[in-house]
This record gives sequence, C-alpha cells and structure tokens, in this order.
Amino acid sequence: MGGLAGMAKQEAGLASGLLNTSQQLGGAIGIAIASTVAATHLKTLLGEGQTPSAALTGGFHWALWVCGTVALLARPATAILARRTTPPRPRGRDLAQRFCSGGDGFRPQRGSQVR
Repeated sequence: MGGLAGMAKQEAGLASGLLNTSQQLGGAIGIAIASTVAATHLKTLLGEGQTPSAALTGGFHWALWVCGTVALLARPATAILARRTTPPRPRGRDLAQRFCSGGDGFRPQRGSQVR
C-alpha cells in the first residue's frame, strides 16, 4: 500500500498497475542479470580447469554478490527518490466543516448544525 499512498482515488488503478508492472519487470531483469553473471563465471571457471560443481558454486557465488551489491546501491537511491508527504490531519473546526460540506463522502442531514 505504500506505493499507492497519496494517490487520488481516480488514479489508484493506474498507480496499482504501474506498481505491479515495475515489480514484474524488476524481477525479470534481476533474474536475467544474475543468471548471466553466473553462467559467465561458470564458463570462466570451467575454462580454468575447475570441476563442474566448483565452477557452478563459484558462478552462483558471483551472482549473489552482484545481486547484493545492486540491492545495497538501490537503498540510498530509494531513500532519495521516495517522497515523504502526508496530508495534514484536519482538526476541530476544519474537521466539522469538511463533515458538513459533504467532503469525503459525508452528507449532512437536513437541519444539522456544527457545534
């Protein structure tokens, strides 16, 4: 829900679709990068005469290091790019005025008064 915070109700569907699409693409790109690194290092180690199991382990080792490095680099970037906006909470008279004006789906009944 954090990705949809601050979105207008009429834009929530679009935002949700963009969020899901970016998660799917990010996962696919991450797997592609990790498997490319693992396969490349596997071929390098096999060419150097390592046993297949040691070469495979070495390839996965490098792939996990690359994924960890990308994750560590993404953390500060996410902190910089994330907007931290929260709407102010209405208090007292402001809340009563919003209630009586029909804002946020509230409809005042005929003859009701704000005290």
